Amino acid sequence: MRAAARDARPVNSDPKSPAGHLLAPRYWLAWLAFLVSRLGVWLPYRWQLALGRGVGRAAHALLPRQRHNAAVNIALCFPKLGEREREQLVRSSFSSLGMMLFEIPLAWWGREALFRRLASVEGIEHLHEALARGRGVILLSAHFSTLEISGRLLRVHHPLQVSFRHGRHPFVNWLLRRGRERLYERVLDRDDVRAMVRCLREGAVLWFAPDENFPHRGRVFVPFLGVEAATNPNTARFARLAGAAVVPFAALRLPDAAGYRLVFRPPLEGFPSGEAGADARRVNEALGELIAMAPEQYLWVQKRFLTLPEGERDIYRRSPPRR
Repeated sequence: MRAAARDARPVNSDPKSPAGHLLAPRYWLAWLAFLVSRLGVWLPYRWQLALGRGVGRAAHALLPRQRHNAAVNIALCFPKLGEREREQLVRSSFSSLGMMLFEIPLAWWGREALFRRLASVEGIEHLHEALARGRGVILLSAHFSTLEISGRLLRVHHPLQVSFRHGRHPFVNWLLRRGRERLYERVLDRDDVRAMVRCLREGAVLWFAPDENFPHRGRVFVPFLGVEAATNPNTARFARLAGAAVVPFAALRLPDAAGYRLVFRPPLEGFPSGEAGADARRVNEALGELIAMAPEQYLWVQKRFLTLPEGERDIYRRSPPRR
């Protein structure tokens, strides 16, 4: 019985070392991509971004499903753009995705001196003033292609806690968790509400990006960039339970490999209000303002509008909509 119990434990119980099944042949291509990007850390920063743009252009040509998802999202969110402008935004977003593939290993293994000279900071006094209240701060962000490297840039100014959501790909899960554990004080399971609230009550800074499709019970349908979207209401919930301030934040890639602009906005006032719909709408408006600063750097390939109000079809199974 004891032997059987040992065998029943999860294979990847230690996230710091790869489980045996991740060495199987089906993961060899993923390992190769990881090793190539890992070696890229030794290249000059400008070269890394240039290579990333090339990878992004190749991905645009070779990944029709992701290209279609991005086109659907952009057509919905920017109905006033012409067809040529929308196509250019799709292409630019894939270039950003390619750069992200080189920025991830750079964030995990790059030299500290590099990050101190890469970032310009705007509005960090909002973070400091919120922390001075003696409670934690929720850094409200969106899924930009700079997601991973922004954490490394932020860590120069303040230690962070981050949440982690398990995806479908075991190799990616292991790699992301291992990489984030190198950078942050704590990596919290996205579903562990108690742990997230506890760290906020202790005065920590929790980086939280609630802009993904949220199909679960408790979702709220409110506009996201003008489109009704199933929205995660937990930003308000965490703020209420922990008495935490909510400070919108974005890390934006500057042109010509000039580095990054870290932008902190003033905390949301009168938040939470206690009304789930109004609070979710407020969060989405704040995220929309961040995305508007650099729409080409947003991850348009995600199926943000997959869960629709009852009776509507999956919009990603048909041609990009016209509004």
